[in-house]
Amino acid sequence: MLQTKNLQFAYNRALSFSFPDLGCNAGESLLITGRSGCGKTTLLHLLAGILHPASGEIKIGNTLLSSLSGSGADRFRGESIGLVYQRPHFIASLTVMDNLRLPAYFGHKPVVGAAIESLAEQLGIGHVLRQLPDQLSVGEQQRASIARAMVNNPRLILADEPTSALDDDNCTSVIELLTRQAAEHNAALVIVTHDGRLKSVVKNQVELSLQGR
Repeated sequence: MLQTKNLQFAYNRALSFSFPDLGCNAGESLLITGRSGCGKTTLLHLLAGILHPASGEIKIGNTLLSSLSGSGADRFRGESIGLVYQRPHFIASLTVMDNLRLPAYFGHKPVVGAAIESLAEQLGIGHVLRQLPDQLSVGEQQRASIARAMVNNPRLILADEPTSALDDDNCTSVIELLTRQAAEHNAALVIVTHDGRLKSVVKNQVELSLQGR
């Protein structure tokens, strides 16, 4: 589902990264670890098409990200990629339900309220759909973030430090939810983190080094 080859990125002459080749099949999970400054978030943004590599290629399914530009890249991201951020970002004035409707709207897909409610129930947040985001606990916000990433049934789920702000119980719960949702929806899941607790949960792992700087 996801393949990268000879991927390199440079912010400037003094800060550049060379990444190892990656692969993650549909329904499987890949953990990318490394110290701060090794390029984990940069790599995630490359995989999402937010940043563009200096060289190399990223392939999601049969699509080369480099073949997309402008609105086509935005549409592909909305349809095929789900993003889970370290700190959930919601529109504060909208209910959780309305926040979960937004990916379908921007991805040009029909909004099916029943499907969103079913997904929310699976993630244990069905009871908060009518609440505002700031009324949720940290754990509930992270579960809502996972739900939002899953709404469009993406082929690739990218999670940026999804457990770093969580205690051990919520950490275990969130990572199990992510991996289970990816497997059930046949999506590739890539998690970038420095959270060592996840090393015992996700089998496939790649550790980045500072050598690319």
